Amino acid sequence: MRIDNLSTTMGTAVATGWEPEKLSDADVVDGEAYHRALYHNGNTNEPVNWHKNSVGKLIETAMPHIVDGSLVVDYGSGTGGSAIELLKSLDERGMKIELVLIDPLVSWFSKARELLGGRDDVHFELSIENDSSGRTSFRRLEDILDGR
Repeated sequence: MRIDNLSTTMGTAVATGWEPEKLSDADVVDGEAYHRALYHNGNTNEPVNWHKNSVGKLIETAMPHIVDGSLVVDYGSGTGGSAIELLKSLDERGMKIELVLIDPLVSWFSKARELLGGRDDVHFELSIENDSSGRTSFRRLEDILDGR
């Protein structure tokens, strides 16, 4: 499956939630490097064996618990590798879900947003926040999901 087939509305960013802003060149390089560790030459049709095998087992375990309309949370989404493989599997079955991707690392998460931001069934949430003093803390999952 080609990555543009992962997009339900090709060319239009319809995903909701967090969007990257003011990424450094180092952040972009980091996200791309990790993505290429998951996919040969960054091609989402060619996952490397360790990624394909480990995610395949995860998806096999999860699929009996996923039905049309399910809310699925990917906590620690990184560059979206697991989400991409899950969406391929669901798309092949004609199943629709609401997928919430959550991660604290903007360098990797921005790559996930780049790859999956055209889907209307994907929502992005940064798992960290800064308080008024500038201190960084993790957000509570209940707050992130906000009644979903």
